[in-house]
Amino acid sequence: MRTPIRAAAMAAVAVVLATWSSPVATADDQPPKTRPSYYVWLRDCFTAPPSTGTIDTVRVLQSATGSQIELTGTITPCLRPEPTHAYGVATYSPTEAVGDASPYQLNTQATQAYQTSVPVKPGAHAACLLTSETIRLACVSIGWVTVDGVARPVAEGPLPVDSPLVAAPAVVDMFRSWVPVGPICPGCD
Repeated sequence: MRTPIRAAAMAAVAVVLATWSSPVATADDQPPKTRPSYYVWLRDCFTAPPSTGTIDTVRVLQSATGSQIELTGTITPCLRPEPTHAYGVATYSPTEAVGDASPYQLNTQATQAYQTSVPVKPGAHAACLLTSETIRLACVSIGWVTVDGVARPVAEGPLPVDSPLVAAPAVVDMFRSWVPVGPICPGCD
């Protein structure tokens, strides 16, 4: 008689222990409906010439929500980029260096045109074309003028990429809203 009772008690204990030790699914454990996707910097070119870039024109765009600086020029990546590779543009101030990433255009030309803009906060003193947080290809100096009591940015001219004004590593938003489908770069190393 004791054996069936003992077996039943052991089974009940096993069920309770299994219930207590099994993980409970929470909202954080659920897979996201859409996963965020991110660009990556083009890897270092140890055996190739470095990437190059120019800032040919600079425009300041004003809106009710603030200012943006639009840079137009060319960029020549040191290696053939893949769809996930990006370059960036960042603005520099005494307290921060922030920017956004843009994808390389995948075409047969090594040199490609770009046009991109980033927000300019009061106090920014430079904007640079980047291939990583610390690799600047070209920079422009930003000054400020007051128009009708409002500070507005103005492009002042080229700035050396090794200027102390742009020495801080830039925090660049590498988020992208699309994900490449299929082979990304057949034949790439």
